[in-house]
Amino acid sequence: MGVLLIVMGVTLWVSAVFRAKIDDGITNNNLVTNGVYALVRNPIYSAFLFFCMGALMIYGNLWLLTLPVLYWLFLTVLMRHIEEKWLKKL
Repeated sequence: MGVLLIVMGVTLWVSAVFRAKIDDGITNNNLVTNGVYALVRNPIYSAFLFFCMGALMIYGNLWLLTLPVLYWLFLTVLMRHIEEKWLKKL
């Protein structure tokens, strides 16, 4: 299960960074809504979450599985208070 989550994370990251051409969207100041961005709002964050959860599952320490929850909470607060305000201004 851990290896599957890592593979899913890597696949999602590659799709978000290379296939969706996010750099072109940032350079041209365009919101990317095709490819994986049509399915997931922040696929790069999700990719890291999958990867880290897979690594934690391989490691086998159940206490460390609280880290993905803390990661999710941190990103939720970060996006609401910084990223969304920045995007509205933009």
